[in-house]
Amino acid sequence: MNIHEIKDFYLCGTLLIQGFRLVDQNRENGFTVFSFEDSDKLRKTISEYYLGKLRVDPSVYGLTLRQLKGLMHNGSLVSTQTMVTNNDYNNKKGAK
Repeated sequence: MNIHEIKDFYLCGTLLIQGFRLVDQNRENGFTVFSFEDSDKLRKTISEYYLGKLRVDPSVYGLTLRQLKGLMHNGSLVSTQTMVTNNDYNNKKGAK
């Protein structure tokens, strides 16, 4: 499995909402590095994020970012199950 690492906290939150699963996260030189399974779909979504073409539900995005901060401070991936549940809810609503 190829891994795509990112340091952009807000991009990470967006990827979680879009249904991508966080594989790992760790601290490097004072930054948290988020790891996702690399794919063409992931790269396309990242490109759309930076081009401003993605839409997300703001309340779900805010909740996901708060959970992601908790994950960063706890250092455990256990919290991602809650984020996945929120992602599934958001994807069912059709937000993109």
